[in-house]
Amino acid sequence: MSTWSRKARASHARETKSHCSRHTDRSRGARSGNRTGAERLAGVVKDTSGAVLPGVTVEATSPALIERTRAVVTDDQGQYKIVGVRPGTYSITFALPGFATVKREGIDLTADFTATVNAELKVGSLEETVTVSGASSLVDVKSVVSLNVLTREIQDALPTPRNFESGAVTTPGVTISRPDVGGSEGYQITNNTVHGSNARDMSLQIDGLGATTANGDGSNTAVYHNDLAYEEVSFQTSGIGAEFPAGGIRINMVPKDGGNSFKGAAFVGYSPGKLQSDNMTPELAAAGLKAVPNVLRIYDYNVAYGGPIKHDRLWFFATGRYWGVDQGVTGEFDLHGNQGVNDNLLKNAGVRITWQMSPGNKLALSAETTPKWMGHHGFGAGVESSLATRTQRTSTSSGSSDSLRRASRSAAAITDAAFTV
Repeated sequence: MSTWSRKARASHARETKSHCSRHTDRSRGARSGNRTGAERLAGVVKDTSGAVLPGVTVEATSPALIERTRAVVTDDQGQYKIVGVRPGTYSITFALPGFATVKREGIDLTADFTATVNAELKVGSLEETVTVSGASSLVDVKSVVSLNVLTREIQDALPTPRNFESGAVTTPGVTISRPDVGGSEGYQITNNTVHGSNARDMSLQIDGLGATTANGDGSNTAVYHNDLAYEEVSFQTSGIGAEFPAGGIRINMVPKDGGNSFKGAAFVGYSPGKLQSDNMTPELAAAGLKAVPNVLRIYDYNVAYGGPIKHDRLWFFATGRYWGVDQGVTGEFDLHGNQGVNDNLLKNAGVRITWQMSPGNKLALSAETTPKWMGHHGFGAGVESSLATRTQRTSTSSGSSDSLRRASRSAAAITDAAFTV
């Protein structure tokens, strides 16, 4: 069996005159202006006669906002828009001198969604507050995009292998190129298609920023999914904007931020090979079949922790994931007659920093890296299993600055090295 030690593996490769190939693919993109698919709160404020009310102060409050409260004023048409807010639960207050204050509570805002929240003010004093509680709008009347959002609660409840590709198939019309049951497919990077689109037309983003590399035609993703690092995942299947070069599914993963209180989460999963049955029969053995495909073990350990460095000013959120799968391969045996093993190990580490620089300026920086080890990549007839190894590392980083305009930049890279006899 191979080990994780790169130094030992490289030395072993030189001693046996192995061939080493290595390539790195990178892509970077910069964009100014509003982030594509940003979440918004919008609506119209009127009085009891139906006349629009300009000059109404609209304040949105949520634990998801590092500044706690975001305020705007309605225009001469009585309309307001609060842009660039994070997914979460909001309370919205409408106040205008000469009218009673109205407060809407329990507004759930999901990724890439515009929640329409209208208000009707009646004559009264500012000290009088009318609180309205009710269900949030489920239809985005400001957009023609067909959208499916997996919230954190839905992701935790779905019996999927904890990656966004498998979660995508909950969207009508979406298929996956490599169906995965509980992580048994080795956590390979795969693609999603919708309504018969080409797999190369898939667009993957993290917080609205591209996460694909320049490898091949530029459609390869640079993400091995760290499940606890993301709050929500949205899937757009139609009505996609012209800023995207292809018409396939658009996937946007919204990362978690820290908060004003310390919180953590953990996930532990393990499945030994003894829990799996097989269809090996005496007839198959008599025909010469020595072994059938089998899962030796599947394991997944995931932790996350975040909180304030300084309340209302500086937050952090850190994650780590250690996961993989070992599988027996049919028809592959090493020089000693042992069944071939397809083993995959991934290690992910990531961090996100959110800084409220001033009342009107916010900076968010995030980075993650995922080394992947395939201990018997290239193993086959005549190849000693311990000498067939492949390592792969994916890295993504992004940064954004919110002020009157939003400036964003992202970078993604895949570094690949293979050692074979």
